[in-house]
Amino acid sequence: VIEISPIEHILVLVMHHIASDGWSLPIFVKELVSLYGSREEGVPSDLMTLPIQYADYSLWQRSDSFSLLLSNKLSYWDKKLKGISPLNLPTDFSRPSTRSHQGGILGFTISGDLLNDVYKLSTATETTLFMVLLSVFKVLLYRYSGQEDISVGSPIANRGQSDVEPLIGFFVNTLVLRSSLIGATRFKDFLLDLRATTLEAYDHQEVSFEKIVDQLGADRDMSRSPLFDVMFVLQNNVSIPEISLGEAVLSSELYERDTTAFDLTFSVDETSSGLAVSIEYSKDLFLPDTIVRMFDHYKMLLSSVVSDPEQSIGNLSMLTPVEEKELIHDFNDTAVDYPFDRTIID
Repeated sequence: VIEISPIEHILVLVMHHIASDGWSLPIFVKELVSLYGSREEGVPSDLMTLPIQYADYSLWQRSDSFSLLLSNKLSYWDKKLKGISPLNLPTDFSRPSTRSHQGGILGFTISGDLLNDVYKLSTATETTLFMVLLSVFKVLLYRYSGQEDISVGSPIANRGQSDVEPLIGFFVNTLVLRSSLIGATRFKDFLLDLRATTLEAYDHQEVSFEKIVDQLGADRDMSRSPLFDVMFVLQNNVSIPEISLGEAVLSSELYERDTTAFDLTFSVDETSSGLAVSIEYSKDLFLPDTIVRMFDHYKMLLSSVVSDPEQSIGNLSMLTPVEEKELIHDFNDTAVDYPFDRTIID
């Protein structure tokens, strides 16, 4: 607890990721508030007894039944990710032989009107918000790189059993979502294909990312992450409630992150006014202006998709009006004064 003044303090809580995940934080806050209130009022805590502990989950992971389940599901990932290709995006700087993990983060917004159109598309195609946003993100990567084999990492809560939902612990897993993209494919068809890929991945989510890497025998490269370099995240877990500890009211204190684990991490959070997008990027590879331009292209692709999902992914418009004017008009403005009083020879 850091005292700023007699009436203002900062409470800093550091928890190793091996002991908790994003899902755990609202649980921790809720229990902290409940325990503080019961202590202050001198009454027993009203927290319910947990049906199991994290140790029980850990023991289950070591059981024979889990090993058999794992073996069957690991073969799916072995087949799905065999021969995976690294993503080579155009970068501002050459990729260093060893990453420094220096990162930056920029924030953007997508309007509520555009979000409503995205929801209409997801309803019409029987997909989720995550699937639509991810499919457009993959189209962006395809258009930037020209590669037809695109793999993106995405975290999943991995709390399939109801008994583990109220537990604080590390359950989250990373799924590798691999897609094949061809410019002539209609976006709607690609979206439905990505839906199938995503649902298959959910059915096999129990296999840890580390086991998949070991199974595939992926080459270790100090300049890259194994299997994917780009992460896409939709933040849809329960939000942290307002914290009141007696007369003290706590609010979040934002801080700037200066590290990153991947080349790019797109994080999307739904708000009352639309979508909040934060892009974490490697300073070894990208300048901030490039990230701003990348988001503008993503937003334009999203608008193109909701206006006509029947378009081929290679023809979807992603240029902003300013870029369109510059490329089509400014760069092609080749008119010059011609001296009519002189001949060509002169």
